[in-house]
This record gives sequence, structure tokens and C-alpha cells, in this order.
Amino acid sequence: MNVPSSSGSGSGGGPPSAVKRPLKEEDADPAADTKRARTSAAHGRDPTTVLAMEDAAIDLLPRIDAVQSLVNLKHAYTQLNDRYDQLQQEHAAASAKWAKDYAQVQQELITATARAAALRAPLAGASTSASASSSAGPAWTPTKIADTAARIRDNTSAAIEKQMKWQPTCREGRTKWKISVLVPMPQVFKAIFNFPDTQKEFKQKKLTKQEFEAIFGSLQSKMRYGMLYLSGPTVTLKWDAEEHEFTLSGTYGLQESMWPANRGR
Repeated sequence: MNVPSSSGSGSGGGPPSAVKRPLKEEDADPAADTKRARTSAAHGRDPTTVLAMEDAAIDLLPRIDAVQSLVNLKHAYTQLNDRYDQLQQEHAAASAKWAKDYAQVQQELITATARAAALRAPLAGASTSASASSSAGPAWTPTKIADTAARIRDNTSAAIEKQMKWQPTCREGRTKWKISVLVPMPQVFKAIFNFPDTQKEFKQKKLTKQEFEAIFGSLQSKMRYGMLYLSGPTVTLKWDAEEHEFTLSGTYGLQESMWPANRGR
């Protein structure tokens, strides 16, 4: 009896050959895994989505997807951290500028306030202007002129002392002060400075320190570790006859013996 031969048998009755199966794309292309990984990586979850996911959902993510999502999270964190550092630097710069601007404005306000106070102070208590006195006010008797002059002297002295604040230039006694004062009439101006009625008109005059202190007293201002005094040999006096205003200017600082150049003498 004839026995049919097996399909695919080799010659000589050898063992049957293995059945061949069709190749898949992965077997045909060795780079398929890499391509598939890149495709999955391209679809990694964005940071917002990952942060909104439940823990169980994160556990179910494919490994390549989870890795890419982690990379995305790291990148987002780096960006946020860089932005935070930038904002901190901007805030520090803005705070420094604000502090500088505030200090400048504050100093300008203090200067303007002191100037306004200096202009008003000598007239505090004076109730009659030059125009009113010449028209309807009571007559300016010698006693009234003397009393008004004395009051203006006291107010002027106090206003100058208020200007005498510590400055670095006080160490050499060269910090400047200046004050302008309105008076009701020229006779009061002459009485303030003990000028005779025959005094010739002038626009500027130098007063010695002794002459000035004989009129306004020895001015001084207390600071934390000492006193400030008027310095310089003279004080400048200016007179505006039209405006009935006189201006005094000079310098102040530490006592001359305390100046750096004179220490140890």
C-alpha cells in the first residue's frame, strides 16, 4: 500500500520543515519599536492634564507615556521656577526704586515745608500789613514799632534754629542756612537791626557775627551727641525795599575746635 508523503517533506525522508508564518511590521522593520516609542512620546500628557488625573489613572498610563508626561512636568516646573526668580528680581528692583523715589519726595517735601514755615514764622502774631497800616489801621507809634521789631527778632531766631539740622558738611562748619522775612514797614526793619532813621538805603550788607548775635542772640541747635552753632565770620543781609522783605544767610556746624582740621591742636 502506498503511503502518501507529507507535504513539504524533504528528499530522503528527512523531518518535516517548520511552517512559515507571515512577518509582522515589527519583525520586518527593526526600528518599529523606536518609531512606536516616538509616536507615544509625541502624545505625552500635558502638565495640566496629569495634575488633574487620579492616582489610579496615572498608574494605568503606559510607561513611555508616563515618562514623557514626567518630562513635561519637569519642563513646566523649570519654566515656573525661572519665572518666579525673574519676578523676585523685578520686585526687588521695583522696591529699591520706590524707596529711593519716596526718600527723594519726602526730602523735597521737608525742604518745602521748612521754607514755607520760615517765610511765615516771623510774621506770626503780626496783625497789620503795610497797606492796612497806611490806610485804616492805628498809627505806628514808636512803642508799637519796637514791640513788632522784638517779636520779629524772636520769631526769626527760632526759624533759623529750626533750619539747623545735622548734615555731613556740619563737620567743617559750612552747612548753609537762609531765611526771608516780611516786615510791615521800613521803620520796623530799621528797628530790628538797630539802624538809625538816617540809615542810607542799601540792597546788601555784611554783618559781623558779633553784630548779628547782638541782634538775634547766640543761636544754637541741639543734636544727639552735641550742639550746632553759627559759623563763619559774617552773615549776609539783603533788603528789598519794594517788597518790605529782608533776607539773612550764613553757615552753621560744629564748634570750630571740633572741625577735623583743628582736632588735636
